[in-house]
Amino acid sequence: MPAKGQEWFLLPEHPELSPASAWQRRGERGADAPEDRAMQPVVFIARLVGPLFVVLGLGCLINQTVYADMIGQAILVPVVIYLSGLMSFLAGVAMLNGYHAWTPDWRIIITILGWLLVIAGIIRIMLPTAAAVAAISIYSEGYAIAIAGIIVLVIGGFLSFKGYRAATT
Repeated sequence: MPAKGQEWFLLPEHPELSPASAWQRRGERGADAPEDRAMQPVVFIARLVGPLFVVLGLGCLINQTVYADMIGQAILVPVVIYLSGLMSFLAGVAMLNGYHAWTPDWRIIITILGWLLVIAGIIRIMLPTAAAVAAISIYSEGYAIAIAGIIVLVIGGFLSFKGYRAATT
């Protein structure tokens, strides 16, 4: 019995036209076999993180004064530092559980980002005052948010390209 919505695959008068028989006719497992259509974890992570970083980078570049104000206010509230540390740590651990390999290609970016998020989370959770002092020293320069925005935008664009291009290659 097919799953709901998959009834159109049933062709009793022409069983040779079913998707499974198409793979069998090829004599080998084709590139579009069900086993190969499963998305690799690194591609899934790139597809999530890439667009998020693009939006964050553009937000930093378009609204630099707003972001500077948000950072200035956030470092004054210890609970915000703590909660951002929890979220950062959790996101990093999730990324590393999804993909963690030191490969000599684009996928190493996912591993590095995962470790950076874990380390940033640990610092914010265990040393919130040090995190606040670091944020003050880093973001006290007017151009720091623009530089951060450009870096995040470039990484996000690259990961989006790699993540969404993987479906066509």
